[in-house]
Amino acid sequence: MAGPPIRPARDTRRRDAAFVLPAFGTLVLLPPFLNLFNRGLLVFGVPLEAVYLFTVWLALILGAFAMTRRRPRGADAPPLGDDG
Repeated sequence: MAGPPIRPARDTRRRDAAFVLPAFGTLVLLPPFLNLFNRGLLVFGVPLEAVYLFTVWLALILGAFAMTRRRPRGADAPPLGDDG
């Protein structure tokens, strides 16, 4: 009997990172963290809380982008630049 295919440690780490990124994003956007930045301070005329929200948002986008760029290409995927 053949067992499940053995995945390299790299694939496991990528899958774990793909789970951790949205979980981390959810955690840092919860009210206890948001309230840390609700001080009435302005950064270049923008409330500190808004700066925090957009910084977290940008960090999540860049993190997702970085993870997808490092994703291994599947064997059935066409090579880049192949239009037909």
